[in-house]
Amino acid sequence: MSQDASGRIRILNYAGVKGRGVPYTRQHLGRLEAAGRFPERVQLGEGRVGWIESEVDDWIRALPRGPIPMPERARRKSAGARE
Repeated sequence: MSQDASGRIRILNYAGVKGRGVPYTRQHLGRLEAAGRFPERVQLGEGRVGWIESEVDDWIRALPRGPIPMPERARRKSAGARE
C-alpha cells in the first residue's frame, strides 16, 4: 500500500481518483466495484468514502495496453454499415 513519509496509508477522494485519469462517474465506479473490477471504496465517515491510493494505482497499471480488439458481433455490424 502507498504510504506517505510518516508511514500512513494514503486515501484518494473521488477527485483524486479522477485526477489519476480514471474517466468514470461515481455511479459507474460503484458498478465496477460490485463486479469486482475496481478497488473497493473505504467508508471514511457518514456520506464520505475514499479509495486506497496503491490499490487504484495497481488497477491502473493492470489495464490493457494497445488496441482493444472489437468483438465479432460489433465487427459484423460495422462492416454491414459500410456496404
